Amino acid sequence: CQFDIGNAFLESPQDTLVVIRMPLGLRRTDEQGNELYGILLRSIYGLKSAPRNFGKRYVKFMQSVRIDGLSYIQSQHDPTLWILRRKLARRPDRPDDTRQWEVLSYINGWVDDILGAFANDAIREQFATQFKREWKRTTGGGAISWYLNCDVKYNLSAGILTMNQRQKIEQIVKLVFGEVEIDAQVDTPAVVNQKLLPTEESDELSPDETSTYRSAVGACMWVYIITRSDIGFALIGLTRFLANPGRQHMNALRRLVKWLHCTKDQCLTFERNSTNDCIHGPGTDPLELTASSDCGFASNHDLTSNGAYIVMLGGAPIAVKTWILKFHLWSAHEGETCVASECAREVIHQRSMCSEMGFAQRGPTPIYCDNAQTVIHAQEVRVTDKSKHIRLRDWYIRDQKLAGNVLCLKAKGTELIIDALTKQLPHAQHRRHYRKLLGDRSSVSTSGVSR
Repeated sequence: CQFDIGNAFLESPQDTLVVIRMPLGLRRTDEQGNELYGILLRSIYGLKSAPRNFGKRYVKFMQSVRIDGLSYIQSQHDPTLWILRRKLARRPDRPDDTRQWEVLSYINGWVDDILGAFANDAIREQFATQFKREWKRTTGGGAISWYLNCDVKYNLSAGILTMNQRQKIEQIVKLVFGEVEIDAQVDTPAVVNQKLLPTEESDELSPDETSTYRSAVGACMWVYIITRSDIGFALIGLTRFLANPGRQHMNALRRLVKWLHCTKDQCLTFERNSTNDCIHGPGTDPLELTASSDCGFASNHDLTSNGAYIVMLGGAPIAVKTWILKFHLWSAHEGETCVASECAREVIHQRSMCSEMGFAQRGPTPIYCDNAQTVIHAQEVRVTDKSKHIRLRDWYIRDQKLAGNVLCLKAKGTELIIDALTKQLPHAQHRRHYRKLLGDRSSVSTSGVSR
């Protein structure tokens, strides 16, 4: 279920002395003409301390909640997550069951928008009663349907959850194209092999167009973060030119927005019985993490490289990152190793989260990449002539491999769905990858994987 706290910041007491001039409508001077001032007793929107005060009150409330004598504990790896659990007794008749805790509820918050998952209605009712007693202006408490500009639908019996941002995409289309109806269809988010260049003086946009460009790119970033990881490569190229966009960048933005318009009904889909894998293959258990990483070596106009990784659970991505490496690489091997190590850092975080949430990973998490040298050197505790130029911090994946937390596996580049986030692929390849990126299992093929 979900809760929305109305005027959340106004509900929190002010913890520091803030003196204000009296607002319009109130008496501003005394009988002698001296100016009057006020002292804030509650936080108001716009104060730097307002979010902190709300957060402190929210944490204090969560620590005070009691459900059948049990209390919520705050996650050590994500401070917005609270978990209610009880200890399980060992069962002699089930020696293979090694679980120590039974999770009864999760609570997660995005400022004043609160999500809750409960094992049964009794727990939900107890939490809702205490929550609404603390926060008088709370709305909601029923099944989730709309959250953070996202349409959420789920079927418990079928084990399917879908997320769609059609309305947000329509807002972006209106921002970029106005009331003009889009007729042209595009088959990819960006032009294949196109490299965006810095703006020349004759190619500069007007101030209004520049403002529209920046607003639209920011809105697209929100869509990318929540549901549409498939636009990562096209979007990261546009973000480089926010300071001084040109006509070619606006045309690239228009193409990206057209792509979102053409695919606005596409959902991010999580399935209980999904084939959870980062390659086009047979898949793994839906509650077992898998990951993949890729590096587009020297693929930008200034010879910088693009990096991307993805971590999947339940058949769809739970963590995606696409970025431009800030330093120039000596080799593709260096780039792949650097990005794989960044991916390993995210995997370790997600493994810790899974353990706290009650489904600890049973073995090392596979990280797929298409560079054989990276796979080989991730398993060797030595420096060779081919790897001596790689920074020590970028060997994090090797450290985690030796610790038994991850495996670095070689896969064909054409079978890695992460390939769509480091380069613009032709239509057929992009369609195949992006559908699986969003949880569509309609296209599955076999692929060779080696350790």
